[in-house]
Amino acid sequence: MIKLNMHNTALAIGVLVCLVLGYAMHLNYKVKTERLNFEKANAVKEDMRLIQRAEDLKQCKQEAWNSYDRTWDNECASRYQSPGCGLPTYVAEGLGEMKETAEDNCIKLYGN
Repeated sequence: MIKLNMHNTALAIGVLVCLVLGYAMHLNYKVKTERLNFEKANAVKEDMRLIQRAEDLKQCKQEAWNSYDRTWDNECASRYQSPGCGLPTYVAEGLGEMKETAEDNCIKLYGN
């Protein structure tokens, strides 16, 4: 049987304190690692969201241009002219304003 004395008790308390501190340090490291991983995952999600918004903006602006081109060509066809024809200034300006409005809406939706 182990005989308890001050030295053995102090040694046992010292070992116990070391074990508790070691475990606490391990938990602290684990919590910090999990928090860092969580923050990295959130940063990646945010990057992906920003990339998607940029792609959406690009696609939206492209559709504004495509719509502008189609409408221009339809105006030409309604005048029995070939696509890309010269249109009267008031028509061309109206189509330009339509395109600019569409692009502005894209920026409102997806940022610049």
